[in-house]
Amino acid sequence: MMMQPTVKVKGEYLHIRWQFSKVVIKLIDIIDVSCDVKEKGVTRIGLPYGQTETIAIKTTSKTYLLYTSKPNLKQKIESSIEEVHA
Repeated sequence: MMMQPTVKVKGEYLHIRWQFSKVVIKLIDIIDVSCDVKEKGVTRIGLPYGQTETIAIKTTSKTYLLYTSKPNLKQKIESSIEEVHA
């Protein structure tokens, strides 16, 4: 069982895998990446307990909460988005 979600950028897509789930998000659809969320009805990925970071990924249709201990993951996602929007 994977305790940490894995995040990879492949082309113009962000791939998030955790346990038996796979989420694929178009980078162009990502509106905001932040460390806090105030919305309800979000899709949670990962275990919230014992993780050092919570990353909120807001898209045109959904908001995802990613629980992780991986350093610099937020910056990696943001830089990938900037490359697509440039």
